[in-house]
Parts: sequence; structure tokens; C-alpha cells
Amino acid sequence: MSSHASQWVDKQDFRDPHVVILGLGDGDHVIEWLKRNPDSEATIVESRADLISAFEKKHARFKNRFDIVAVQSGKEILSHPLMRIVAKSFPPILCYEPSYGAQRPIFEEAFRLLTGRNIDGLRYYLNEFGFGTDAEIDLSENGRLLTVKDLGFVIDTAHGGHPRAAAIRVLRELVI
Repeated sequence: MSSHASQWVDKQDFRDPHVVILGLGDGDHVIEWLKRNPDSEATIVESRADLISAFEKKHARFKNRFDIVAVQSGKEILSHPLMRIVAKSFPPILCYEPSYGAQRPIFEEAFRLLTGRNIDGLRYYLNEFGFGTDAEIDLSENGRLLTVKDLGFVIDTAHGGHPRAAAIRVLRELVI
């Protein structure tokens, strides 16, 4: 086990039954996570098929505790069942950046989508939560991650009368 993988797990302050890990690399960080959290499962997002097959063979004894989502672009996450799982149970989204390499844009886009921090991710969650917003969201990302403040703005301007709008307003007030 690499010391970097161990240090990465040390920094994670989550003990959830399910986590989503972006980036596989050699997979040492995943195995370390699973060993330290014996009641936890992991969904790993990776784009390189050769890494996936090697990891699955090497760590077959853990195969009932991990699932790997293979994507070639971050946008593929939107149509993958993982999006609905994340919207339903809100598992921590953990980034293992040392494994990104040349695929960094894929993982960064996947992070933004899974956490609702870009326009498409925000739209997905609004629809999933019953706000039904197929209309254009009038926000400019300019490379920044969206926040609950942005969500509050969308709700106030387009869905102010929605029964769940008050909950979003409370969240927005907590962070302003």
C-alpha cells in the first residue's frame, strides 16, 4: 500500500456506508478505504478501461464492496444510474486527484455534475427534487463552482411558490 494512499484516506473525514471515489489509478487508495471502513462500499468513477480490468483482477476479494462506473466523458454521468443514486442518498464524493493524469477534465466535470456545481448538475438536481426546471438557468459559471446561493437564486426567481422553496431559502440563509 502506498503511503500517499494511506495519507489520502487519513484526510477523509467520512465514515459513510457508501462513497463515490473519482479516479482509480493503481487503486491503492480504494483498497485502503475499504480496509479502514469494513462496512462501507465504494463506487469508483474511471475512464481508462485498462486500469479497471487490472484493478478488478488484482482485488477480486473486494469485488462485492466496489462498483466501477466507466465513463469517457463527464457528461456520461448525467445519463448513468449513478446520478440518481447520488441524488437519492447523497454519498460523499471523494476526489483522488493523483490518479487523474490527462483525464483531469473528465473527473472535474464528473465532480461538478455529481455535486450539482455546474448548470447541468444543478438542473438535474432541481428536476430530481421536483422543481421541474427545463427552462434555461440564467447563471454564468465563468469556471467557478456553483453553490447553494446560486440554487437559492434560481428557486427565488423561477420557483418561489414551490412547496419546497422554503427549505432552499433556509439553506441559502445559512450560507449567506
